[in-house]
Amino acid sequence: MNKKILIGILIGIVIVGSFILINYWKSQKIKVCTDKSVYSDESIILTIKNDLDNLIFIVPINLLIEVHDEEWRPLTTIGVTGCGCFQNLKCDERGFTIPPQIKINPHSSYNLSLNPDCFFEKDKKYRIRVMPLVQTEKDKFKDIGFYYSNEFLVKEPQVIIETDKTEYEQGDTVIITIKNNLDKTIVFKTDCFPEYGRLGLWEIERKEKDGWKKVKMLLPLEGKCLPGYFGIAPCIEKMKPQSEFHQEWDQKICLFNGSDSLFLEKPILLQEGTYRLVFTYSDKFRKDEYTLTEIEIITPRKIYSNEFIIKERCAKAGELVNYPPGTNKYLPDVCCEGLKPLAGFEVNEKGECERVEGGPFLTCMPCGNGVCETINNFDENKCNCPEDCK
Repeated sequence: MNKKILIGILIGIVIVGSFILINYWKSQKIKVCTDKSVYSDESIILTIKNDLDNLIFIVPINLLIEVHDEEWRPLTTIGVTGCGCFQNLKCDERGFTIPPQIKINPHSSYNLSLNPDCFFEKDKKYRIRVMPLVQTEKDKFKDIGFYYSNEFLVKEPQVIIETDKTEYEQGDTVIITIKNNLDKTIVFKTDCFPEYGRLGLWEIERKEKDGWKKVKMLLPLEGKCLPGYFGIAPCIEKMKPQSEFHQEWDQKICLFNGSDSLFLEKPILLQEGTYRLVFTYSDKFRKDEYTLTEIEIITPRKIYSNEFIIKERCAKAGELVNYPPGTNKYLPDVCCEGLKPLAGFEVNEKGECERVEGGPFLTCMPCGNGVCETINNFDENKCNCPEDCK
């Protein structure tokens, strides 16, 4: 028989055999389904049921979210979106799940709890595509194709955390609003003292090149930083249906400084950058006399605020700036772009420069723009701006 014909027959047998084997496994079925068809603030419970006689593995990073417009299209892989999508899996420092793969025994199932914020195009239909690996022999696994969940709708969230603006200068007051638009009570955990009230309603994350990173911080107590976590008691707060809460924040934080119990001694302002707030809550809880708070939160859910930018606080033309930095908490430490900090001088009758008496600050001026000028009663002259004033 011709060698090429023989090779072709063998290839055909392999393809047909694989097709038959895959359809055999599919006939025994792996089922993928969600617990509901419509979601808003609830966690999405994805059940993967293995009705095969073989062990299967699911790699979480291979779970693909598909969204429906005119047709189905990939939104992103859940793994790429971030480990935070999985509410019942732990994550390592690189953002990979622990364990990196899920083992499902024959004729058993596994539930994954997914954060609906990962389905970020709201009021659209979704489905999840799963690519299981089936164990054929010891230490040997085979890809048996794709399996799809049922379709489900993700609506706009009913619990919201937001800031009053999307851009602030350092030190500006940030007004934070938390709204519960649900028809039921929600609960959330805070750090509190009886004499001071609630402290940590939310956490904060900073946008880095490789994604969002938690800022390890506490809020100051009466303008001071605690020596650490010691003495902080957890509290459980309740928020009534159809209610909202407002909090003013001066951007001051006690920043983590080296170990689990150490923070900087003095509060500092949040550094410039892009941030978002994280609020963790649940509408499911029960009394538990064995916990410190006597309430156990069930299936907590994280939601995120809008992104907001913190810009370095700067002094405009004719405004004062601290010298040295940090001297006066009401003044910025730097001039805005294009301005220079100048000391006050005057030219006496002899044409000599004399320093004008004043406090520990300078004035920001557009020195170097080719114009010798006066702004807010501050004079540029040959003493403080010789490039503009001859």
